[in-house]
Amino acid sequence: MIIFARRLAFLASLLAVCATAFAQSTPPVDPAQILKELEQIQKDRSNQFKSGLNSHIQSLSAAAASKQAAITAYEDATQAVEYEGKPKDGSEFASWREKNKELLLDDSFRTALQLHLQYIVLSLKRLDGQKTEEAIPSLLDYVARLGQLLSDCNKQDKGKNDVQAKNEKFRPKDKQGDKGKGTVGQVRDFLNKGLSASVFVRWYRLEGHVANLKDWEPNSGNIEGIVDKTLMPYMREKKDARLITLWDERIARAQESAQKSDLAIDADKYQNQTLPSLMWSRAQDRVVLGQRSAAMGEMLNIIRSYQSHPDFDKWIKDLTSLAKGESADGGN
Repeated sequence: MIIFARRLAFLASLLAVCATAFAQSTPPVDPAQILKELEQIQKDRSNQFKSGLNSHIQSLSAAAASKQAAITAYEDATQAVEYEGKPKDGSEFASWREKNKELLLDDSFRTALQLHLQYIVLSLKRLDGQKTEEAIPSLLDYVARLGQLLSDCNKQDKGKNDVQAKNEKFRPKDKQGDKGKGTVGQVRDFLNKGLSASVFVRWYRLEGHVANLKDWEPNSGNIEGIVDKTLMPYMREKKDARLITLWDERIARAQESAQKSDLAIDADKYQNQTLPSLMWSRAQDRVVLGQRSAAMGEMLNIIRSYQSHPDFDKWIKDLTSLAKGESADGGN
């Protein structure tokens, strides 16, 4: 015990000597200089990030310029992200390519890749400080093209007969790739992944950055999210008449989705619940645009036609307030 105590005392003495020497060798701290240096470090870091961001935007824009460029970028990203550190002969990646050969050649999938890349570019521009009004034209074009792709996918689904489905189901596993869902299903799955999970975003190590985007849809395949989070709020604020066009397009998409199902219950739900709810929200936005009289006429027709709707009582209350000149809820 005595020896142990002596050792502890020696260590304590040694530490005290080292601390004194360190304190004597360290120059006095100037808080003002520290603040100035921290500010410069943050500025340099921000400039480096913006420079890297601009480089990524250019690279991804080039990849989105054509279907062939998109598929090449997809293969490169997949090899880098999913097969990093795997055998150098590339056998596993080659096996992946062979397994997914049909998908990689599919025109709808290549279009989906292009659109996904374009949405990443739009997201990075948002991250770089692009104003909403500057993004609106590109977002409207994106939504139109995405809507066309999803509509084409719905038609492919509708036209797929039972024999094709059976052949798909019993295709040998080594020939399926991910064919259990068919290429249409894979197109949807690809677009429905959040940006943070995108192989391109992971390739550029931007997961944390895109996850922090505010008031921005994180899913490149979610038309309604893009419309709700960016397009409609902007058009309400600006009282832009295109707001009603967005509602008409949403109603058309909902109708197409309902028609895709062969179940009578789905058609009935759309006709008697979904459609009147969308029409009511559309009429509310007419109020926002200053089209009060037209809005009240549409609301009255909805109330007359859908008296069994779950929101009937609320509709009565809202239209009553509007007719009395009170402020009805213009939200959705």
